[in-house]
Amino acid sequence: MGIIQNFVSDTEKFTLDGVSSDTLGLYCDFLSPMDMAEQKYSEYNLGEDETLVTPDEVFSNISYSIRFYTFLADDYNDKAIKAFCANKKILTLSRYPDYYFKIRRISLTATDNSGYGKRIDYVLTLSIAPFRYVTAEYNPQITLEAGEDIINEHSRYSKPEFEITGTDDITLTVNGSTFSVEGLTLSQTIIIDSVRHITYSGTTLLTGKTSGKYPLLNVGGNTISWTGNITSVKYKGNWRDY
Repeated sequence: MGIIQNFVSDTEKFTLDGVSSDTLGLYCDFLSPMDMAEQKYSEYNLGEDETLVTPDEVFSNISYSIRFYTFLADDYNDKAIKAFCANKKILTLSRYPDYYFKIRRISLTATDNSGYGKRIDYVLTLSIAPFRYVTAEYNPQITLEAGEDIINEHSRYSKPEFEITGTDDITLTVNGSTFSVEGLTLSQTIIIDSVRHITYSGTTLLTGKTSGKYPLLNVGGNTISWTGNITSVKYKGNWRDY
C-alpha cells in the first residue's frame, strides 16, 4: 500500500483502540501535553456591581491534536491510515503510559506535502472526555474483606464496578449511601456498574430489582459495608485523574 510496514521508531507514539501508530510506519516527533478540562460555571447577578460565580460539577471535553507523517511511495494509498483513524474510542499516548483517554470525536486532515514530495503530513483532531483513566494494569479486580476501606489515591472521584455474589436481598453501603438489589437466586453473581448505571447478572439486566444511588469512590478514604447473605465482594476502582 506504499506504507512502511513493521517500522519501530524512537519517536513518540500513540495508539487508537490498541493499535500503535508505528505499526503503520507513522512518525510522531512530538506529542503535546494534554490540557486540563475546562470546568463549567454558573453565574448569578447579586446586584449592580457584583456577579457570583460558582463551579458546576461538569467539565467540557478537551480538544487535542496529533501531528504525524509518513513517507510516500510510488504506489502510495492512504486507506490504511484512514481506517486506522476512523471510528475509534480509546487513545493512549507514550507521553502518558499509565493512562488512556476516551475519544468523543475524531477527524483526520492531510496537509500539504513536504520534503520534496517524499513525505505527507497529517493532523489528527480529537475531542477527548474530560479525565484520564488508569490502564487495566493499574485497575485490577480486588477482593474486599468486611470492614475494609477503599482508598482512592487519585485526584478525581471514581465510578467503580462492584462484583457481588449473594442470595436473596442484599445492600451495599458506600460512604453512607446505600444501593440494594433484591431477589437474588442461590449464590448469584451480579455486577453493579457505576459508569453505565446498570446492574446485571451474566447477560441479564436486573431491571426493577435495584434501588438507591450507584456508588462513587471519593478521593481519599471510602467506608464500605454490606448486609444480606453475601459471600464475596470484589471491585474495580476505575480510577481517573484530571
